[in-house]
Amino acid sequence: MARTGALSALILIVLALPALAAAGAPASRALAGAAPARAHAAAAGTGGWYWPVGTEDFSSWGDSWLQPRGAYVHVAQDMHAAAGHPVYAIGDGTVWISRADAGGYGPGGSPGGCMIIVHATAAGEQFRALYGHISGLRFKAGQRVTAGAVIATVNGCDHLHFGIHPSTVYRDGNMYEGHVPKNWADHGGWVDPVMFLRANHRASSYSPPPVPLVEVTTATPPVGEPGARDGFAYWSEQAGADLVTYRRDLAGGAQSALAPGDVVPAFDNVRYAIAVPAAPASGFSVGDRLPRMGVTVAHDTPAWGASAQLTAALQSPSENKLADWLESYGGIRYPARRVVSGVAAAVDAART
Repeated sequence: MARTGALSALILIVLALPALAAAGAPASRALAGAAPARAHAAAAGTGGWYWPVGTEDFSSWGDSWLQPRGAYVHVAQDMHAAAGHPVYAIGDGTVWISRADAGGYGPGGSPGGCMIIVHATAAGEQFRALYGHISGLRFKAGQRVTAGAVIATVNGCDHLHFGIHPSTVYRDGNMYEGHVPKNWADHGGWVDPVMFLRANHRASSYSPPPVPLVEVTTATPPVGEPGARDGFAYWSEQAGADLVTYRRDLAGGAQSALAPGDVVPAFDNVRYAIAVPAAPASGFSVGDRLPRMGVTVAHDTPAWGASAQLTAALQSPSENKLADWLESYGGIRYPARRVVSGVAAAVDAART
């Protein structure tokens, strides 16, 4: 798609997969956390990252990326914060190095605290973030951290030294370096950490939405197991000497008794979850695990006519369970053709 206008093209697809969540299927490429957070940052900032000292305003110290230091340049951003200020993990990740005696990271150039955590962007790119001039380190090498967790506090240097290295290879083998020679055109592989975080969004963990429930009220406790199929719930109740089977429209709420000779279909226990309360309570609830998708599209194309591409891919590790109600559209499997038509309309709107 190419048009004149302002800037950027973005499509966000949110797929609700309670059925897969129930089956324990993974739905995110993000790194998951395991070690408990002792505290947490207030809110995420630009790119979805929890910025290391809770702010993106570093004007009090200025832009310290590539700041000259004699024959060297500074390959990190210094973030002003008083001693004892919490330091937050910018995203989910795994601690690669955690030590309290790294050379140069204490007050006056003495040994001090440093932690290097492997994080990932939303595109799946892993990188290493160095948090220097810290004390009270709360995580050890190999532990997982969650986004926004307090990993340490600022030490007596009154600022955090924050660097990002996207590669696993360090030019001189020193993963702690905060300065490199001026004549290193590649800056030793280090990149401007502020620009990197603003240009690459955070990979966030997927939290499955709750399964939508419909409460079905019955006059007496259901006889046998109730069930559902194709948008209708079925159950039987004792009415005097007779056993009456009912059907309820889960969307509209209308219900009626089946006529003699009507056949109750086989229940779809993959799509629907039935919960029956313990006796003597009556009624039951029906949970519909059918996937749902919402799409938001926004766009502004560069004035010079550069093209932008909207790409989406939906993948189901348990698609065999979804096959009965998923339809194929354009080579990608989506739930319900009417939803797909909405996707196509939204994408078409972004082209105009």
